[in-house]
Amino acid sequence: MLMLHVSLIMIRLQQHPEIFTHQPLHLAEAFFRDMDHTMREMAVSDLRVGGKVKRTVGVLYGRMDAYEAALKSSDHALQKTLARNVFSKSGASTSDGLQKLTAYTRKAAARLTALSNEAILAASSELFTRDE
Repeated sequence: MLMLHVSLIMIRLQQHPEIFTHQPLHLAEAFFRDMDHTMREMAVSDLRVGGKVKRTVGVLYGRMDAYEAALKSSDHALQKTLARNVFSKSGASTSDGLQKLTAYTRKAAARLTALSNEAILAASSELFTRDE
């Protein structure tokens, strides 16, 4: 679910590359730092963390492409993408749950699209300037 939300935000940021030149990169870096930290807290060995984070990079960009294409397509295409990427390991997708997640994803993407560039820049400025 976290990767779904990061993907939606990065898709929105990339809609205006002339304004958001570095924002997707900053968001991705923050996401990967958090993944690194989380894995270390989960006692993943230091030698394995780098490889796992590297695989996560590929997964994130792959999912971004899949979500972006599915959002431009039908609800059926988005449902297939969500079922594969959100529910793939749990096998817990139900028709009702998948429909709700599809509606939620479309609504979240629409809300992000409706945000002004200024609002996004203000939020990202706050996110990327606070102390870690």
